[in-house]
Amino acid sequence: MEEHIKLFQKHNLRVTPQRELIYKVLSSSKEHPTVEAIFDEVKKLYPSISLNTVYKALEMFAHKGIVKRLIVGINIYRFDANIYPHAHIMCMECKQVDDIDGKLSGFTEDIKQEVNINSDYEVTSVDILLYGSCKKCNARG
Repeated sequence: MEEHIKLFQKHNLRVTPQRELIYKVLSSSKEHPTVEAIFDEVKKLYPSISLNTVYKALEMFAHKGIVKRLIVGINIYRFDANIYPHAHIMCMECKQVDDIDGKLSGFTEDIKQEVNINSDYEVTSVDILLYGSCKKCNARG
């Protein structure tokens, strides 16, 4: 049985061809795509799918915790199938989003624990998004 099917079943999600394809497209991408970018890829293989179906599936996946929804601007979202704690960086020029692994991965969990212990809040998630310029944009000057 494929991993995504086990993941869907674990989270009580009905397995449909549309959901499978949407998840496969997202999980095979390192680009942190938008809903529209995922839709464009899925539509090539499933021409009758609607943007609304892709949007609803991604929102459900995020709600169930099997993908991360990254807020990269006001009402601007990117999606990531890597749900393990890690930070992101976004180029302010071309809007590329990349993972930052390493020491910041543990830092996100440290922040969560610190706030849970020292405040009246229970932190449910930590998203660290750094902003900068990528090498390509820096080279263009």
